[in-house]
Amino acid sequence: MLTQFKQFIADVREARIPSWLFWLIVISASIGFLDAGYLSIQHAMSGLGGGGVNCVVGASGSCNIVLDSIYARVAGIPLAYIGLLYYTTILVLIVHMRFKRNVHVWWVLRGIIVCGFIASVYFVYLQLVVLRTICPYCMLSALASATMFAGVVSHHMKKQLK
Repeated sequence: MLTQFKQFIADVREARIPSWLFWLIVISASIGFLDAGYLSIQHAMSGLGGGGVNCVVGASGSCNIVLDSIYARVAGIPLAYIGLLYYTTILVLIVHMRFKRNVHVWWVLRGIIVCGFIASVYFVYLQLVVLRTICPYCMLSALASATMFAGVVSHHMKKQLK
């Protein structure tokens, strides 16, 4: 028990992130960033008279149904913009963690990832149950969030089993 506590304190001081988790978060957040960036650009262009989002084959129209719904904004801000901020924040914090190993940043990063995952679950629920249509871009973002969440939980569970 005392050994585990000493290891916990050592890990907290160093705020170690294994290489696999670092790259998992970087790759997932990069995919999410590109996805949210594309949707943000499309949203901005549609406000300037451009068309809607071009869905992938087999999902014709469903993207615009989801993205034009009342659930696609929080306090008047499009979710695509919020997603872009979310993934940008994660990328900045994980790179900072790689070089500074700050335990407080690690706690914030994990909290943001958990909140993003919970939000993604809610938005997938809205698509499947309320809107009854799926936006592939939104699902890609949810997958990126779920992957980061699974990595953080897996890392936590591995540390608990040691």
